[in-house]
Amino acid sequence: MIIVISDLHLQHTAADVFTYQGAKGELRECGVHRNISPEALTLLKEEVIRYQQKFQTRVIRLVLNGDILEILRTPVWLESNLRPYHEKLPPPELRDVVLKIIGKIEEDNREFLNAFRQFFVHKRDEQGQPIAAFADLTFEIIYIPGNHDRLVNAWPETRRKVREILGMPAGEAPFGHDLTFRHHEDGARYGVLIRHGHEYDRFNIVAPEPGENPEDRYLRSPLGDVLALEVGAALAYKFRQRYEALMQKPQEGEPYRKLYLALLDFDDVRPDHTTFDYLTCALQRIHREFGENLDDEVAELMRPILCDACAVILANPFFNRPGTPWLSRFLTTRFMASLILWFLKKAPASKLVWLVKTALMLKGFVEKAEPATYAAQEELLKKGEVDLVIAGHTHHHDQVPLECPGSQPGYFLDTGTWRTLIYDGPGNVFGHLKSLTYVAVHQRTDTYGERRFDTWTGHLAASSYGAFDQVVRTATKPTIKKVA
Repeated sequence: MIIVISDLHLQHTAADVFTYQGAKGELRECGVHRNISPEALTLLKEEVIRYQQKFQTRVIRLVLNGDILEILRTPVWLESNLRPYHEKLPPPELRDVVLKIIGKIEEDNREFLNAFRQFFVHKRDEQGQPIAAFADLTFEIIYIPGNHDRLVNAWPETRRKVREILGMPAGEAPFGHDLTFRHHEDGARYGVLIRHGHEYDRFNIVAPEPGENPEDRYLRSPLGDVLALEVGAALAYKFRQRYEALMQKPQEGEPYRKLYLALLDFDDVRPDHTTFDYLTCALQRIHREFGENLDDEVAELMRPILCDACAVILANPFFNRPGTPWLSRFLTTRFMASLILWFLKKAPASKLVWLVKTALMLKGFVEKAEPATYAAQEELLKKGEVDLVIAGHTHHHDQVPLECPGSQPGYFLDTGTWRTLIYDGPGNVFGHLKSLTYVAVHQRTDTYGERRFDTWTGHLAASSYGAFDQVVRTATKPTIKKVA
């Protein structure tokens, strides 16, 4: 059996937290609960036990299908002179920064990683006792890097460290970028192709250059790296840099703390083009509650951030690469680039949010093809050597039928995410939702040939996810319950 999970985005979030003294003299802290609680692994463990008992499974390949570690969105980059993006292969000086980030992710997610190794490496339960159902079960952990953790594959030291924290056998060999089991392979008749899925997203993969080693394209930086760091991570970081002294004040700093918390959640909003609607709603709530309008403050904060991001983009030949969308190439011609930079520097503050929202909508227009459309073009699927294509990356679980020359229909299965997302609803209402999605693929045998795959998506509901402002002594860990 193969079990596929993706997009955990285990992240270094401790640096987002700051403390201040409340109006009653109590010590409080602001931050964000974004990482996954170990209890989510308990749900997965229970599902594995159910499979083992029902089907007498002996071997489970547990595929960690990309974006398991969040290497891009961290203040570690913003505090240094280095950046994770580059035109050619990663320069060696990035290695120590990536190792530092992995170490901080490990520290911030110690309980989750301990639970992962406890269940699926040592085969013991929460109390350290052997799990009886796992006694005759062998787990093989397979790691496939995505676009947010692609740099872990760049050096032997980073690959060794990832294997260590996940409890995989020691080694320095590069991680593969896909996993294939054809229909007629001996001992592995799954008929499945697994990849992270950023290959279907032109903003997060680069086209291969003539004569290039096909694997090297996965190590070169896509445009998405710049957007994830210089906008997605930088907004909250630079806001705090500018206003932390004010945020330390119990009463005067309250609206600024509220906005900081909204900016911490900013990157979890889906779909992308609603992110500034979310920010607008946060500003409106602050205005109603405190009578303070921060629209111009936010816009002026965004101005240098957007100028810096655009300067970085225009200084790199991202848009001249093969396969780059025509609209992106047009917007970065010399004339258009000059016009955009002029607008960013000179336009009224109120127009800056409009510009970003328009850019996000144009990005959505360029990305209008669904991942299943790309999956349907996989050569192995067209040849009938597989009939299942599994990918993540989008954060939206999905099951889509595909044309396949075999006797059974093909399917594209999207593994979704375990990360907290903020979805929009009617009337610009936004709410947190934490999902848990996995795909299980069954091996075909003479006695068990009809059941091909299972997908499961549950929602983890709790009031303690997302940004928080709480008394330090009463801080609690996120708790979850299975509601679907």
